[in-house]
Order: sequence, then C-alpha cells, then structure tokens
Amino acid sequence: MKIPASTYRVQLNKTFALQDLERLIPYFHKAGVSHIYASPVLAAVPGSMHGYDMTDFRYINPDIGTLVQLENIAKRLHDSGMGWIQDFAPNHMAYSELNPFMLDVMANGRDSIYSDYFDILWERDNETHPGKVCAPFLGEELNASVAEGKLRARLNEELHLDYQGRYFPLSSESIEKLDSMISEAPGRELPNESTQYHGSDQAGNAPHDHRYLLSVLNSGQGFLEKAASMQNYRLEHWKNTLIEINYRRFFSINDLIALRIEDEKVFEDVHNFVLDLIRKGVIDGLRIDHIDGLLEPGKYLERLSGKTDFYKVVEKILEDDEQLPQSWDCQGTTGYDFLNALNQVFTLSKSEQKFTDNYRMISGGPGYFAGQLREVKREKLHNEFSGDLENVISEMNHAIDVPREDLKQFLSSLISRMDVYRTYISDSSGKCGESYLAKTVQDLVTEEPDLRTVGESILEELHGAKRLTALFGRFQQLSSPVMAKSLEDTMFFRYNRLISLNEVGCDPAVFGYSLPRFHEFMKSRGEAWKYSMNCTSTHDTKLGEDSRIRLSVLSEVPEEWFPVYKKWTALNARFKKEIDGKFAPDPNEEYYLYQVMLAGRYFDEDFNESFRNRISSHMIKALRESGTKTSWINGNSVYESQIELFVKKILDPEISGEFLSSFDEFLNVISKYGALKSLSQLAVKMTSPGVPDIYQGSETWNFSLTDPDNRRPVDYNELEKSLSEIERRKGDPDLASKLLSKYRDGLVKLYLTNILLIHRRNNRELFLEGSYTPLECGGDHEDNLIAFSREFRGKISITIAPRFFSGLVSSDGKIPGPESWGDTYLKIGWRASRLVDIITGRQIELGNDNRIGAGNLLNKFPVCILYGES
Repeated sequence: MKIPASTYRVQLNKTFALQDLERLIPYFHKAGVSHIYASPVLAAVPGSMHGYDMTDFRYINPDIGTLVQLENIAKRLHDSGMGWIQDFAPNHMAYSELNPFMLDVMANGRDSIYSDYFDILWERDNETHPGKVCAPFLGEELNASVAEGKLRARLNEELHLDYQGRYFPLSSESIEKLDSMISEAPGRELPNESTQYHGSDQAGNAPHDHRYLLSVLNSGQGFLEKAASMQNYRLEHWKNTLIEINYRRFFSINDLIALRIEDEKVFEDVHNFVLDLIRKGVIDGLRIDHIDGLLEPGKYLERLSGKTDFYKVVEKILEDDEQLPQSWDCQGTTGYDFLNALNQVFTLSKSEQKFTDNYRMISGGPGYFAGQLREVKREKLHNEFSGDLENVISEMNHAIDVPREDLKQFLSSLISRMDVYRTYISDSSGKCGESYLAKTVQDLVTEEPDLRTVGESILEELHGAKRLTALFGRFQQLSSPVMAKSLEDTMFFRYNRLISLNEVGCDPAVFGYSLPRFHEFMKSRGEAWKYSMNCTSTHDTKLGEDSRIRLSVLSEVPEEWFPVYKKWTALNARFKKEIDGKFAPDPNEEYYLYQVMLAGRYFDEDFNESFRNRISSHMIKALRESGTKTSWINGNSVYESQIELFVKKILDPEISGEFLSSFDEFLNVISKYGALKSLSQLAVKMTSPGVPDIYQGSETWNFSLTDPDNRRPVDYNELEKSLSEIERRKGDPDLASKLLSKYRDGLVKLYLTNILLIHRRNNRELFLEGSYTPLECGGDHEDNLIAFSREFRGKISITIAPRFFSGLVSSDGKIPGPESWGDTYLKIGWRASRLVDIITGRQIELGNDNRIGAGNLLNKFPVCILYGES
C-alpha cells in the first residue's frame, strides 16, 4: 500500500475533462503534488458537474473521457512518482432511465433481476400501492400532468411515458392489458387507425398496434392515467415524498436512490470495475463517499480490504469528542475533523462571551445552539424526512409491540437529541456504539416519561443483542442525513454568531480551542490515524479556507467589529422594506450578510456586477437553506426579490458610498491579518500528522463561498505562469519577503504551498511516520504560538506558526518582529548539526539552552519551518 504524501482534489466534468487534467501533470509535479484526488469518474447523468449521480459502475463517464485516457494519465503520473486517489460513491446511484439497472426495476418491478440492488421497501405498513416503487418526479398531481399535456405517451424504440423529457417505461404486461381494454372498450370514441402520427410520437419501424395504442393513450379519455396506474412504479408529485417515499435516498434528494451495498452480489457488481483498476495499478486508493449511508460501514470496509490492499479514507463527519471506530479497516477520514481542530485553534476563545451577548441582542433569540438544533431536527423529521421515518417505523413495528404513533414520537425524539450523526451498533464500542444509544434512550425516557414503554422495549432489544442490524439498521441510516440537513444545511444558515465556525465538521456552539487541546488532538491523530487526510477546503465546505480564516479575525477584534456592524445597519436601514409587518432583511440575516461580504471578497475584486451576483446568489441560497422566510419547497419570491434588491443597493457605489468606504476600511484591516493567518494555517496543515489535501485552485487565495461558488473553473493557465515565475526567482534569498510584501496577488501562498509540498515529498517518512511533539513556549505571547516538531530516524521538522496577528502587526502592516514578540521564546529539545528555515533559506543557530526568540524566527516571514538532520 502506497500512502500519498499529499493530494490535490480536482473536479472532473465536461468543462474540465481527463484530457485537460493530463495536460496539467507537469504543473502538478512541479508544484510538489504527490497524488491527484479526483471526483467520481464513473458514468453519470450527462452534463453532471459533480459525478455523484452515477448511472453505470461498469465504465468511465464519457463526458470526461475514456478508460484509455485514464490509463495513460495513471502511467504518466506513476512515471513521475505520483498517483491517483479516486472518489467513489457506493451508497447510491441516479434514479434515472439512463441507469440501466433502475430502468429494469421500473419496467419489471420486483421481478427485475436488479430489484435487490436498490434499497426499496416494497411492502410497507399502511401502503396504498404495495409492490410499486415511488417515482416522485411530477411537478403536480398525476391528473393535472395529463390535463396540462406534460405527461404523454411516446413511441421511439419502445412505447413509454414521457414527462417533459423524462422517460418512464411501460411494462409488457401493461401494454397487453391496455390493448385488451381498448379492444373491449364499449361506447368509446377511439382514434381512427388511419390517424397521422407526427414528431417524437412516431417511431420509424414501430409495430402498427403500438402506434394505434399511442394515439389512444394520448386521446384524453383516461387511458393515460390508467396506463400510469398499471406500472411497477407510481408517478407522484414530488411534494408527496413527505409521506409516500418508499426507497432510501441520498439525504432527501429524490433523484438519488440508495444501493443495498451490504448484499454480497450487489457489492461485487458495483465494485468489480473500480477494483480491477486498483489491481491494475491505475488507481492507488479510494475516498469512500458518505460512509454513514451504508448499513454496516465496518463490514463494508472489511469486505473492501479483503479484495486487495490499497489506501482508503472515508467521508465521515465526527462531532467534537467523537472518534472514528478503531475497528474500521481504513486509513482515516477525508479530514473534516482536522479542519475543525485547525479552525478552532485560530479562533480566540476569550471573545466568546462578547460574541454571544452581542449576537443575542442582534438575533433577538436566546442564542443557545443545541436546543435550536434539536427543534430543527424535529422539523426535518416531520417534513422532508417524514416518509423515511415512516419506513423505519414499518420495519421496527414488527419487532417492537407498541402503538405506531408512540413509536413515531419516540424515534423522532431520539434522533433529535442524538449529538452524533449516527451510531454503529455492530461496529463500535465507543461513543457511537450500543452503550451510547442505550444511554441516549435512558436520558430520553427520563425527560419524556410518557415514552417509557417504548424506551424499555428498545432497551430490551439493545441489551438482548437481538437482530441489532436488522432492527436498528434503517434507523441508523436515517439519523445521519437528518443531522446533516439539520446542522449543515439549516442551522449553519440560522445561527450566525460567527459563521467561520459554521463549517462542515465543526460545531458552532464551540468557540475556540486552547493550545493544549489542539496539541492533544494532533498527537492522538498521529498515533491512531496518521494517514488521514488534512483538508481545509473541499467541494462541500461552506467557506473557502481563506474566507474562513479571514472571518476568524473577527474573534480577535470584537471591540471594532460590533460597532462597525451597527454603523452599517444604520447606514443601510433606508434600503430595507417592510414585508408582512417585518423589515427585510431581518437583523439576523443582515448580520450574516456582512460576514459573507467580508469573507468572500477577493483582493482584486471591485464592487462590480460579478461580486454583487456572487453575494446575491449566496444570500438566496442561505435564506432557502435556513427555511425561516423562504425555502426550496415553499419559495417566497417577494422576500427573495427584496433581499436581492437590498444587496444591489448597498453594493452600488453611487448611492452607498459612505457604507462601502467604511466597509473597505474595515476589510483592509482584517484581510491583512487574515492573509497572515492563512499562511500560518497552511504551514500547520502541511506539517501536521496526516495527508494534506489541496482543493483545486487553493494553492493561491480561495475566498469562495458555498457551492456553486466554490466549484467555479480554475484558471490553470494563470497558475502555471505564476509557478513558473516563482521557479525562476527561487535563487533570490529575499524571495519570500518580496512575495509577502505583495501578498494580495496570492503568489506568496502559492510559493509556500510549493515549498511545503516539496518538503513533504522529499521527506515522506518524516511526515507520514514521524512523532508529533509540542514544543515548550514561554514569554509574553506564548499562547499565541503553535509550535511542534516532527521527528523520524535522525530527521526533524519544526513548525512555528502564530495564531493571532491583530495584536502583533503594527499599523504600517509589517510582520511582527522582535519588538512585537517581546520575550516570547520556544525551546527546541533536539540538537541538529544545523537547522535551516526552508521558507527563507536562513540557517538558524540555537543558544546553549536550545532556546530561541520567536521574534528572531518570525521577523522575515510570518511562519517558520525549520529542518535538520542529526
């Protein structure tokens, strides 16, 4: 098994295909990248920009290229000492006629040879249409679809139903029955067989009787509705999924249907192609998407490892004190736990009370996060996940003899109070095992004694170890998407105390880590999961890494932030409009808006149409995700239009000059500190235990917002030119300082990324196997230094990275030197023949006591990476 020294995430699609990637291999190699980490490459819905809507697991997505191209890329990468990590989604596929397996299920129902592929509850308590899979793809009720001409019969190669371009097969049995019904229909005025057929309703060589049947179905006499009712699927208005859904989805996305990957045959079929690529050496490792969706993640990983030995990490969101189950046969996570620790250590915890008090006044609420999250989870369970909850109840109700409504109330309360995404009762004995679930049940019945009878039945099953997976499997698979949709996609847009903490993998209720807590996390990571990924930006993060770290500066300057926020609200009050008795935007939304504007503005970005569109689009998405004034299901166009107008007016220099001047002045201050913190964050990320992952384009400034803003095309031509310019100037001993003086152009971040990637590549074992030791610090600003060493077989790398710059940087913007750091020092308990700062090239001399002043190390560049050999 080859472990990557680093990874670089690329998003492959029709606009950036394999041929585009192949051209960039020299760039990635020169940059120091160890492994390309690619978004899904298997066949997906045509035009898909992400690839998670897989239609066929047996071949490469033609939108991005061919297998031969992938094999050629792999050879070129391996020839350069590089490799390929593949994102793979075993949890679900596209629910589409383009998915041949699902198409067969739609045509043949339970008789399909693929019916066991998909997680469909064919028989459900109170089922009105047993034996049919729900097809929730209509924009209105079935009768209305027919009346409005949106649902029609079509005849190309096969007679089928068509809903605005979407294909639905007609079973052969239903066609026979319809033929019989039509021939026996008394008193019906049917179309004459000589009727002319036109357009897409005509099939060149189709059987004559099918053409006649086509005209009858489209005659408006009720035959089309009858035909729809005869199928192995039931066409539904998409809103009916609140109750009628009978298949497991990816989260609440109707177009993505879950696979039963726990079935051995399904596992084999779905994995054969990708495992063959691994055995051939085309792919070196897998990133497993949405591991929480699988019935038994531990057993899945065990089965996967039994096929061949390769690097694998799992996309798993761990809560604050949660650990990945030690029994899992993988190398770690995709790195959101690392992102959280890094985000927290750069947040000044002593400012928490000021932020909490001010935010309570702004939002008008109590400011308590946990209680709000619990209520949102209840909302989700009684709305978009209501049908999924009914499915869980149907499966559990056969084993637990309690009234159905009592069980529903109990499960809703239980999921709502869980503080982890899901449990693993067959995989884990830790926080996510049976003991955790049992304790949560006990706490629930103590708080809600009316549910004691149900709780005791649940506890009896848990303690008796009976049919645990069968009984609790679907429950566990539901709790994870409920948490994700409630926390990441709702609360992150409602609770806005400091939105840099509203990040995937993070807990907004936690406001900063102490240095000891951070070091404890890193030391544990180095011992238990040393090959885990270390990410700071992904295709799913709410903010780009530099957006997030810039906003964390607000935690350092609450005395400046809250007064200027109040000034801005006063200046922009004239642009608000009263809707339903309240002004829009409301204070909570306006507070969120200003944070987003501070986070998302690039150094060279004017208040132009592009910036306005980015902010406006993001605000509409945030409002819909929040769900308080508008939503994806029940949109409020009046409210949304007012928010768009508000954004447009406050960003118009002709009418908002005073506000924009004040905004610019404040942004210039925090963006300077933020840029320095970004370099500090990068240094820690690249030298900590784990495998650092660079998200596409993040080798320079990444001030992106939530998707789709963070999935915009990357200008690799410009990056290639910039890296070549840096290469040309590397002989200059003052290069680091010169690049820092012009930090706004992003070259300094590209330079540091390049230096550290090459440092890791040249010292693989040091960073993959080396120990992690926090260094002793002292003096005036000892709490402001993240300092640690990595040691392995006579080599050492030492990282010194400041956490907060607002109290150190002088008004002229110069980086902090000896006068700023005062008597702050660190002690290096290791003697080397020489220590070299790999960023500036300086040789560093240690005193007799191995102490060195922080100001002497950090007076040329805001961070320092020392390297030495014994």
